Amino acid sequence: MPVSNHSHRRRHRRSSEASSHIGGRIAGVILAVVILGYLALLASSFLGKVAQRGKISAPPKSVTAESVQAEPASDADLADKIRLSVRLWSRAPEIVRDAQRLLDKGQTSAAIEELETGLDSTPDVVEMKMLLAQAYLKKDQGSRSIVLLEEVLDIDPQQPTARVLLASTLILQKQYQAALDVAEWMLESGDVSARVHQIAATAYLNLDQGHLAIPHLRKIVSLDTGNAIAWNNLGVAYTRQGDYKRAIEAFNTLLQQNTANAVTYYNLSACYARQSMAEQTVNTLTRAANVFGSGFVGTWIHNSDFNAVRKDPQFAAFESAMGTNVNGTTAAPASMLQIIDPMNADQNSTPLKPEDLFRSDSVP
Repeated sequence: MPVSNHSHRRRHRRSSEASSHIGGRIAGVILAVVILGYLALLASSFLGKVAQRGKISAPPKSVTAESVQAEPASDADLADKIRLSVRLWSRAPEIVRDAQRLLDKGQTSAAIEELETGLDSTPDVVEMKMLLAQAYLKKDQGSRSIVLLEEVLDIDPQQPTARVLLASTLILQKQYQAALDVAEWMLESGDVSARVHQIAATAYLNLDQGHLAIPHLRKIVSLDTGNAIAWNNLGVAYTRQGDYKRAIEAFNTLLQQNTANAVTYYNLSACYARQSMAEQTVNTLTRAANVFGSGFVGTWIHNSDFNAVRKDPQFAAFESAMGTNVNGTTAAPASMLQIIDPMNADQNSTPLKPEDLFRSDSVP
């Protein structure tokens, strides 16, 4: 029995120790789980705060016609709005007429004020914009004219007057490539008027592409045979290409139409001189002297355009008869074999007077 009791106590002790050991392991596992859970919670909290700090708030969605259906205006409100618009629209022709009268009287500033006020109320009236563009041009505000004409063409790209005005204004602003682009657009659209060909020719001449200007100049004189500026420019373009035969034909045609054009006399005589045709040179200069006086024509022969015939006896005799010589004190003028800018020249002012001969506004 003592042995049995002792064995029992030993087994009980081992059972208690085992139970205690198992309990300790369970407690350790639970503690580890708790600690890991706590650490996971801390990590989650930390990462959440970082993400929150780095997060960029998306902008609120804009309110559009699709998202919110506007309440339709009441019948009374719509009627009032239309009534006001009709009153403003009906005033537009009157504003244009008043502004045109002011421009005709030379009151450009007043016309501009009238049109600007009208456009404040009715900003899309094409006629007002085009007239205001022309008024700005009279004030040398070409850049403002261009903006208005572009607005007109945004409204109506096929507006023919606006297209011509825009191209002409670009020429005046020396924006030759842009003017050429507009002119080619008009030609492609079927506008083959002399005015459009004139714009294209002027642009090509100023871009030093005279060979491309010649077809347009020939078209102009076929459509408008009395266009003195086009005939002059055609002759000059041929001269620049070294085609003196055709240049002489152009200048002779112009002289047949108008025997009192000093520029044409000069250009024709210079063409003859460049080909060493002294007799024809002297004959042309003599005709010019009979019209404009020997003192005026005598200044021409100082120019280098006549160097090729200067030593010719016939030309030397003419020079002596004019009372001038290359060593004289009279200053030699710049060559008149130059393009006349049709945008700056008044077509009705030809024939040019002697005092207008050496034009400062001609295109080099």
